[in-house]
Amino acid sequence: MSKSSHDFIFSYKKLSDQFYIVTEHCFRHKVSCIYVLVGSEKVLVVDTGLGLGRSLYQYIKELLHTNLPLICICTHGHPDCIGGIGQFEEIYLHEKDIEEFPAFFTMEGRLKNLRLIAQNDDVMIDYNEEKLFANDVICTPVSDGSRLDLGDIYVDVIGMPGHTPGSIILQVAMPGTKDFYLVGDCFNTDVTYLTSLSTRLDLLNYAALLRRFYTDIGPDAPCYCSHMPCPITPEIALDVATNCEEIAADNVEGDIRFVSVKHTGGRPVRLAQHLSRNLKVVYDSVVVS
Repeated sequence: MSKSSHDFIFSYKKLSDQFYIVTEHCFRHKVSCIYVLVGSEKVLVVDTGLGLGRSLYQYIKELLHTNLPLICICTHGHPDCIGGIGQFEEIYLHEKDIEEFPAFFTMEGRLKNLRLIAQNDDVMIDYNEEKLFANDVICTPVSDGSRLDLGDIYVDVIGMPGHTPGSIILQVAMPGTKDFYLVGDCFNTDVTYLTSLSTRLDLLNYAALLRRFYTDIGPDAPCYCSHMPCPITPEIALDVATNCEEIAADNVEGDIRFVSVKHTGGRPVRLAQHLSRNLKVVYDSVVVS
């Protein structure tokens, strides 16, 4: 593939003829994973990064050398996953996140989030602000149980509200391989953000969802999350569930409470970090106040 202006933003790894991981390198400390599923009739792009320049769509077209239509689904409505959706004509997102995050579809909301992610890295803020483009889009809502048919690949939506109210996991059924799962930010090996959960019961319900998911898929199913490293093992879901249960039980001695913000819905949130089992859960400490 010839060099172009987007080569230094994106890189890729080919896992099979039908499954690629594209990574968006937008900050020194953060890499966003974008998954590409190549069906016989359609190509599905899962998550779109921050949306730096109108290059992701063209990058994937050049990568695959395909004339198949490219459609898009996002695992949740945060700007580092929906930033590039304006490049696609057919876009899917859970109905609850369409309602929850209208600000994240605006340039003002995305710039605010970009500065937060950049952690005062002025060089990267200036670069990304220059490259960011507007998303004037209409999303088609999906919900738990929805299915996308790519021809010979089926992608089923599993509702997993927690990271956001409309977070989803995608179960991918592909010829010649066991089913695998694109889990977004529902659970990660380093840090899982659960600040949308506002009560102890919310935390316990999310823990139960994660435990049921693990029971359904077993210990060996490959899981791919929104940020490196990937793949990850399903046991991480159990670790996050245990952390949720510890927070709900007020077992939070030593947790760091580090900033007060307003949730997208307007309620006050005091962020705190619970460290256990070699991973972190960031939660709303108002829950256990």
